[in-house]
Amino acid sequence: MSMNSSYTRPATLWTVPEVVQSDTIRLKQYDVKGTVRSRDYDVHLTQCIARDVIACDHVELVGSWVRSVSARNYDASIKGRSVVCGSVHASDHVTVDASQVGSVEARNYNATISGRSVVNGTVEASDYVTVSQSVVKGDVMARNYDVVVKDNSEVAGSISASDNVRVSNSKVEGSIKARNYNVVISGSKIHGDVSASDRVQIEGSEVTGDVTARNKDVTLSSSSCGTVVSHGIPTIKESQMKSLTIHLPKKGVIELDLGKSTILGNLTLRHAGTVINARVGGVNVSNVVCGGNVFCASLRGDGCDVVFNSNTLICDGGSFIITGDPVSQIVGYVDMYCTDGAIG
Repeated sequence: MSMNSSYTRPATLWTVPEVVQSDTIRLKQYDVKGTVRSRDYDVHLTQCIARDVIACDHVELVGSWVRSVSARNYDASIKGRSVVCGSVHASDHVTVDASQVGSVEARNYNATISGRSVVNGTVEASDYVTVSQSVVKGDVMARNYDVVVKDNSEVAGSISASDNVRVSNSKVEGSIKARNYNVVISGSKIHGDVSASDRVQIEGSEVTGDVTARNKDVTLSSSSCGTVVSHGIPTIKESQMKSLTIHLPKKGVIELDLGKSTILGNLTLRHAGTVINARVGGVNVSNVVCGGNVFCASLRGDGCDVVFNSNTLICDGGSFIITGDPVSQIVGYVDMYCTDGAIG
């Protein structure tokens, strides 16, 4: 584990081979060459050096250097510019504040990383993970609830949560996945893919990878990303994406406002219905019949393919209206549309 030069080993006054007892252990400025272990209660170390620190209940480190930490039944608190070269395990909560550790696991509850801390490996918790003003060089995982990354934090790995993921004013090198609910990103840079079971909301951010909302809609505002897939009508304003695929609702009139946005590749609209009633920039798709010398594509029973340049507009079922940019580009490329069965 490479240590930040700002972390310095504490100055100690006493040296002992090891400290093992049943009661609570409280040490200050001790250099313990072996293990510090409380069989029944807590361990509190202040400005100490030790190898493995093990407690039945709680572990607290303040300004100390150790190899590993294990709180078998309750919490572990690492603070005050402490260094744990290896792992920090706790049955309940793990708190790392203004310190550096190898990895973090909160088996039953929450993990909180704050105060410009550094985690050289993964952060995993049963419930919630919060990373604030800190760096995590591995993955971040919340097995049952949410992950929150905020306040100029950096995550070098991926982020996954059972429920929600929220990233604000931070940087994530890997992917982001919310298995059951939503992803919300603001003021951040994401280099991997973003996916959510329900909604994805991105504001003022850059996503290099693809964005997928598997069951609900996508909201983009002043952002850029790769391919976007939305199940439901997305809200898009002043954004850029490589391509956009929308799974349309089964019924109702649908308005899609692309709000001064740019789609570099394909715009794809999908729907399981068979009735076509679509307009692009005021052109009514269903009521135009192609002439023999006009470029067109036929509307099939399950939808239509309209090809413009290298891009494909796939539209089927329901009624929808497209307004705003890049409508002018689409209309400029498409010479004519056909009704179902028309021959161009």
